[in-house]
Amino acid sequence: MSDDDIKTMIINAINHKPEKHEFDTDISNIDSAQMVEIGG
Repeated sequence: MSDDDIKTMIINAINHKPEKHEFDTDISNIDSAQMVEIGG
């Protein structure tokens, strides 16, 4: 994989990244949630 390939992959990932995250999800169980459930 060339440097240009890596650069293209990074640019594509950035371009497809959502503009913002939606944090209106119910987090009432945050104390007992596993990291995978809260995005960690």
